[in-house]
Amino acid sequence: MRSTPSAGPALVNALLCEGLLTPDSERRGNYRLTERFLEFAAARVVDPLPRSRARQLLADARALGEVINEEWLHSRIEIGAIATFGEYMSRDDKIAELWLGIVVRSRNPTWRTRFGRMTTKAQSATEIRNAFRELSTFVRVRLVTASAILPRPFGVIYQLDPL
Repeated sequence: MRSTPSAGPALVNALLCEGLLTPDSERRGNYRLTERFLEFAAARVVDPLPRSRARQLLADARALGEVINEEWLHSRIEIGAIATFGEYMSRDDKIAELWLGIVVRSRNPTWRTRFGRMTTKAQSATEIRNAFRELSTFVRVRLVTASAILPRPFGVIYQLDPL
């Protein structure tokens, strides 16, 4: 990308607006790089996810949902459904991000553990979100309380019972 001296102020302004630069408090007219800028600069550029690998990740997500519902008895919430949306719903052979919409709900009291400590709903949500993110760097997670909140179109890949 080429830039002219007259385009410099517009570029600086755009970087400030996006939170990539911050004004230097000690020297007027100077700027400092932000953590966000450094994060982008250090980011690895990778090839998009092939659809066949995305299908495998969806199968892994479904299996993880089953494990969470059956074994994570310390969690105050359970997974009612898992859906995919976004680029996966297109016909593209390569996918940049694999979005998972996870519909959560309070765990039925009869399933709660009688011994030990239950996590809070916030802790449970964080644990679930992190577990799905660990499947792949391509996975993006959105936790919701109803499938109607998910962006359309979406495809349900796991459902505990009819919502």
